[in-house]
Amino acid sequence: MADVDRVKQQILDQADIVEVIGKYVRLQNRSGRFVGLCPFHKEKTPSFSVNAERGFFHCFGCGKGGNVIDFVMGVENLTYGEARRHLAAQLGIRLDPPSGARRSRDEIDRYQLMDQAALFFVKRLQNNQNALNYLQSREVRPEHIQQFGLGFAPNEWDGLLVEFRKRKIPEKVLEELGLIIPRKDGSGYYDRFRNRIMFPIRNTLGRVIAFGGRSLDPNDHAKYLNSNDTPLFNKSKVLYLLDKAKDVLKERGAVLVEGYMDAISLHMRGFQQTVASLGTSLTLDHIQILRRYTKNYTVLYDGDSAGIRAAMRSVELFLESGHTVRAALLPEGMDPDDYIKQYGAEAMQKFLDDSMDGFEFYAEQSSIHHDAKTMQGKLEIVESVMPLFARIQDPMLKKDCIARLAKHLDNQEISVVESTIAQKLKTGKYQTYSAPQDEKQSAPTLKKNDPYAHLKEPLIRLLALQKGLLSVENVSSKQASTLFSTQQISEMKELMPLVNENSRLDALISRLMEFTGENPQGGQAARLAEFFPANDDAAPFLSVTESEPLPNNADDLQKLWRDLAGALKTIQEKQRRRSIMKQAEADPQKALEAFNKILLTERESAN
Repeated sequence: MADVDRVKQQILDQADIVEVIGKYVRLQNRSGRFVGLCPFHKEKTPSFSVNAERGFFHCFGCGKGGNVIDFVMGVENLTYGEARRHLAAQLGIRLDPPSGARRSRDEIDRYQLMDQAALFFVKRLQNNQNALNYLQSREVRPEHIQQFGLGFAPNEWDGLLVEFRKRKIPEKVLEELGLIIPRKDGSGYYDRFRNRIMFPIRNTLGRVIAFGGRSLDPNDHAKYLNSNDTPLFNKSKVLYLLDKAKDVLKERGAVLVEGYMDAISLHMRGFQQTVASLGTSLTLDHIQILRRYTKNYTVLYDGDSAGIRAAMRSVELFLESGHTVRAALLPEGMDPDDYIKQYGAEAMQKFLDDSMDGFEFYAEQSSIHHDAKTMQGKLEIVESVMPLFARIQDPMLKKDCIARLAKHLDNQEISVVESTIAQKLKTGKYQTYSAPQDEKQSAPTLKKNDPYAHLKEPLIRLLALQKGLLSVENVSSKQASTLFSTQQISEMKELMPLVNENSRLDALISRLMEFTGENPQGGQAARLAEFFPANDDAAPFLSVTESEPLPNNADDLQKLWRDLAGALKTIQEKQRRRSIMKQAEADPQKALEAFNKILLTERESAN
């Protein structure tokens, strides 16, 4: 088999999924099942379950599920290749380097190429005094240049391209990584970054996945330029310096800034909890990622009109996702880098400590042009914050914000404010909550879609047991594999079309009936990964198999199978009788003959 299969199976066999997930989620052992709050969506009651024996996790709230590789991919926002490489390194599993034609297309090579590009920029920085002078003017010392891996893209059209051509790297791969851009006339490529200070952007494991560049040309209209989205990089899901900040976030909370230099400047002066949104707007995905590390957030933005708008937008997103946030708005004309240089780290800490509650900041900014002491002004202020209230879903959080708004409205009665907001929300004129991408994948409501789910779900559990995808106490895997005869399976196959609704349950049953597995000696995790090679349909399967236990002895399992077969035969009989009744409308004599034949068959079966 391919090396990918060997390594994957070794990971699934050797990794302790409880230990891996336990680094991110506080798990509690409940009768052999480990449960906790899901890291992929906000919840107050644990619906996230880890099955150590099967090597799988599943959330009954959002539907996320899979093996240990799937979990690391999701929680660290990694591609499959890197999650696999990361786990292999942790477990001491050897990865054979790609060779031949694979080398140019293998995913791991792309990370190596980004590392090589970063090294190219680092070397060019050392040979460019103008770039070094710029960094010195920003008070970035040599040790910080090395710490953050800063570099310089030369003022050449093809400096990086020529370097990679020497190594015979396909241009299509470099284009895919956002390092070069095709010429409009189709004559070739040129470097994306030129004459820029380069900031390597890393994922949470510290691997370079993209770059940001600050132009040294004062006439360049694009002062900052980021990599485009690539297979390794999605700017809405990456926070600059999170790889360095993540270890202190739980203790110190997160400070969010907008720019590369702001983040670096604060890190240099002891604020290692600082992350930046790559000069783009904060997103719900950013917040979903941050909540895995901390529940305390402060936005620290410039005090100009753009900074105020960005801070208000951030408050909206945090409250929409069910989290409180604080806002620290700098004096107009200053950014975080300016402030900490001028006033020092102690003053910056005090400034953060004195930050405002996010909603109070939002209400204050919304009411600047309204008089909270007049009834008209109060109505205008309420109207200005209605888009925010329409997006807050958490009842307790909404109640707290209403109380704060009432106080802001010259101590208006809370019940009056609450009633006013409720009436306005009923009009439906305000934009409502929109979940982050990960949260939109809600758990499938299979029972509503399939009227025969009460029969199909236990059948799926029985088939999963027989195929080695599920286990029960007191029944060995060898015993389970021969629990149901070939005749019983064939009979069930013949009965299933009677209740086929073209549902996901039907698709699962069909797959289970045909599944043999190429690796019968592999553990449950390996067999599950083989059954769901792309993790497709894993969520409904896990939802079914985890929802109810099977009997724990062979006799009861056989009885359950017979009961299901009997129920399907009853359905078969009812359908046959309905068909006869229909025939009776056209030919009563033939219908009567068919009906008598059914009764005779039933008497013979009874005897």
